[in-house]
This record gives sequence, structure tokens and C-alpha cells, in this order.
Amino acid sequence: MLVAFYKAKEGTLLAKLISLIDGSEHSHAVIVLDYNKNGLSLIKDCHVFYNGVSTRSVVLRKEDWDFINIPDPLVPDYQSKILINSNRKYGLLKTITTKIKWFPTFDKTTDTCSSWIARISSFEDPNTYGLKKLYKKKKKLTAWQ
Repeated sequence: MLVAFYKAKEGTLLAKLISLIDGSEHSHAVIVLDYNKNGLSLIKDCHVFYNGVSTRSVVLRKEDWDFINIPDPLVPDYQSKILINSNRKYGLLKTITTKIKWFPTFDKTTDTCSSWIARISSFEDPNTYGLKKLYKKKKKLTAWQ
């Protein structure tokens, strides 16, 4: 599973604000389904502007993104989990849960970009995953390579 993390310093004021609130150098994360040498990619993510999970073709410029490739055995059945979780909506209030653990999760069918990827990865308590925590966890999975 290839996960890409958008570098907030390359982004808009909103991207920088998300990064500041999360305490991460990133402001968004996507699962890359297909990637070619020109950067054209097919991605799947949970985005506020699309009101949830969507699949789209975008150009991922290597200088704007950090990529982490997780070997398939470490994330079993992630393709089927993507299909199962493809109808989830974006939960703006869930962004608070990623920083304040005791904050109630009002709608169990919503996600943020990071909690959605944590859910696909079968991480325990995916609602608590902000971008910083997700990036660290994904980096740990690849440390043995």
C-alpha cells in the first residue's frame, strides 16, 4: 500500500493551518492506487472538499509529497477494506477527536483523511489518528526494510 502525505509548506494557507493544528509537517494523506513516472496518479482519500471518500486522478509532484510504501503483508486485505469503507463521509468534528482523545465521536460513519487510512490499515482506535500520528506509525512499519 502506497500512502502519500502532502507537505503543508508547499500548500495553501488552509494546508498550513491544518499542519499547525495537527502538529505535523503534512496537511493531507491519500492512498495511491496507481502512479506513473509523470506523476499522474489514481488516488483514494477522504477529503472535506469532496464530503468524504472519493477516487480521482491527480498529479502528485514528488517534491510536494512524502511517500511511504507499506509491504502488502503488513496491511493484509487493504484493497477489500478500501471497498468496504468507500462510502464514508468527511467528519469535521472528528478532527477534534484526533487531538483530544476524550472528545466524543458523534458519527461513527465519518472520517478524516488520516482516520480513514488508519481504518483501512486496521490500526486500533482509528478515530484518534491525526496526520502526525499516522505518519509516525506508517514510518515505523517500514523501519525494518
